[in-house]
Amino acid sequence: MLRKTIGDYQLWIAYTLSKSLMQNKNINNGKSYAALDDQPNEIKLFNVYKLRHWKFSLAMLFGSGKTWQETYVASVGSLPKDAKIVVNRLPAYFRSDAGLSYSKVIKKCTISIGTNIMNILNTQNIVSKTQTLGNAISDNLLANKSIFVTSDVYGLGFAPNFYVNVKF
Repeated sequence: MLRKTIGDYQLWIAYTLSKSLMQNKNINNGKSYAALDDQPNEIKLFNVYKLRHWKFSLAMLFGSGKTWQETYVASVGSLPKDAKIVVNRLPAYFRSDAGLSYSKVIKKCTISIGTNIMNILNTQNIVSKTQTLGNAISDNLLANKSIFVTSDVYGLGFAPNFYVNVKF
């Protein structure tokens, strides 16, 4: 993580490079596969500018897609014995957040009033997928297709919030 301060302005940059694997002797013939929390790259930018009692902030987050695991089985009763997990990658994740606050010290109390807006661009990010059993289980098994129905799960959209903070 890098931090640079120039007068009343601060810039923070953080980068993460990672790899997360799982292994189970009953899945994929014991070969390792990407874990659900595997996200190879993530970069965060955070900017803050102070002007007297005011504080303005802007944050940006970009991450390569996390994994999701699609499960296949040879027969309904055989999941622990011959399960096959196919690891897929979700699309990249991007979000921008902004904030504005006003702080004032009154005697021994600091009062802050502000707003934060998460996902100011209302980016539709897929954060995971769910799998539920489908209706045509036997037909799909015979056709060597997945017996599960997959649905996208989206992250938080445009989300403003307001706050009052009193410290004493």
